[in-house]
Amino acid sequence: MVVAGVILLCAAADAQTVTVDARQVAAQSGDPGQLQRIVWETHVAAGQNEVMAVYVVGPRGGTTVGARSIGFALRTGLSGVPSWTEGLIPDDSAGNPITGPGGIQFPATSPDKNLYVAHFLQLRPNQPPGRLRFAVGKDAVDPDDAKVEFFRIKDPNDVPVKLTLNHPIVNNPPDPPLAPGTFRIPTIPEIAIDPDDANSMYLVYSDTATSSPSDKDMNIYFHKLTKQDSSGVVWTLGPRIGPINDDSSAFESDQVMPTITVANGRIHVVWYDDRKYNETSNQADGAANPKYDVFYASSTDAVTFSSNEELFANPSETALDLSLTTTLSEMGDYIGVSAFGDTVYALYTGTKQNAPGDDSVIYSTRIEHGQ
Repeated sequence: MVVAGVILLCAAADAQTVTVDARQVAAQSGDPGQLQRIVWETHVAAGQNEVMAVYVVGPRGGTTVGARSIGFALRTGLSGVPSWTEGLIPDDSAGNPITGPGGIQFPATSPDKNLYVAHFLQLRPNQPPGRLRFAVGKDAVDPDDAKVEFFRIKDPNDVPVKLTLNHPIVNNPPDPPLAPGTFRIPTIPEIAIDPDDANSMYLVYSDTATSSPSDKDMNIYFHKLTKQDSSGVVWTLGPRIGPINDDSSAFESDQVMPTITVANGRIHVVWYDDRKYNETSNQADGAANPKYDVFYASSTDAVTFSSNEELFANPSETALDLSLTTTLSEMGDYIGVSAFGDTVYALYTGTKQNAPGDDSVIYSTRIEHGQ
């Protein structure tokens, strides 16, 4: 495996003619009459005939803890006449909308022409555990039949299950912090669909091993989900695998904000990681100006993962050192990974070394397998 790191400055493309179709596809989140509601945090996925946009819906001034739902706009084209359908993603088979603070993940495209999205319901302390939910956007010959619906997960014995987290809130002041930093670190599930197997979905998220209040060691966990039928509304949840991170247990270190993709039979996972730094006051949970690096692991069987690789051009340096910048106060909320064939690209927020006060930068690391 070859790992190469670069600073991403800009991207250029050859001049070409493009057709732009700009239109409003969602107004007030598909919630007529709620004129004081706003939408934000939009993500999109495209399939052969359809496009699904998902976004957070919430009251003005309540973007952090207010009651929120997940809106969708589904562009369908099987009828030959593209049209947009919009609404709120339901939370259950009765069609009730999702409510409560939480976040969404980037939607994933499937070769079965369905589009999938995961949602995290972020509950407050002293409430039931936060849980992960999933929805599927389905195209149809008749645009009126196109929809986004909640889908159910079951265990291998066909018993319905709810996927809950031990510690659903990582860093979200004023809640007690579980990782270095004074900024929020969202617990947002990431999913990927195998482009060669529409029946396989992969999920990663950060969590502690137990629900004990004293367990503050955040790790990266993984599940494989297997589709039970062609409808895509029932999936079997495989066992929780992990931690994927292979850091030493000599002291607490934290792994957060994972992202995932799959290509050519290999699953790729990238995350922020502070394992290289002793648990000093600068790296204590909730401490200001911490340091994080970015690590990578892969799997070809969805059971075992490779030894972790640090993704930085110079491993002796730090990818993200918040003491070096006056312009960056968070980790950027999201990192990204994409793969084609045996080539993988990771994208993440970083800082320049030995240059206090400089602006933050975006790093890209290329990983080559089979060499």
